[in-house]
Amino acid sequence: MERNPSLVEISGDGLTIAKVASVARLSQRVELVSHLNVREKISASRRLLEKKLAAGEIIYGVNTGFGGNARYLIPSSEISKHQENMFQFLACGVGTALPEDTVRAAMLLRANALAKGFSGVRLLIIEKLLDLLNKRITPVVPRYGSVGASGDLIPSAYIARALLGQGEVYYQGTVRPADRTLADARMEPLPWRASAAS
Repeated sequence: MERNPSLVEISGDGLTIAKVASVARLSQRVELVSHLNVREKISASRRLLEKKLAAGEIIYGVNTGFGGNARYLIPSSEISKHQENMFQFLACGVGTALPEDTVRAAMLLRANALAKGFSGVRLLIIEKLLDLLNKRITPVVPRYGSVGASGDLIPSAYIARALLGQGEVYYQGTVRPADRTLADARMEPLPWRASAAS
């Protein structure tokens, strides 16, 4: 089968610096690889998370608080609100915005990491991240401020907020409200779901 040289495919493995640069700087189209069981691995991980939640298992950050508040359980009726509160809390970056290509690279790297199928994330989230890249919609992410062992929670929150129709994005050379931009691009905002990766 002949491969499309103008397409970057991600699977959780094999993403090179050159491919990241081609998507981040040249807006090369990117998709989940079609010939592996990547989608099934992602979906199986999600089903496992939902099964554990339905069985009443305690899952850090999903139905518990974070950090020192991990000992507090979140009622099932409040889990989605818990996730929403987390995003509002983390939207506290400061300073000038990061360059668009830096944010696009971060989006691609996050999508590729989630494609490994270890996170319990919905397949739809990865697809929507790739939609943003392919439609050249780039979240506005402040340069300074992050927390957590991974060091990327605040920048990641700004990227995720755009998927929810919140905050601002770069689109067609201007900064615009994310909700209006998603509507113009015929993208539906993601709904809140009971998951740390929602």
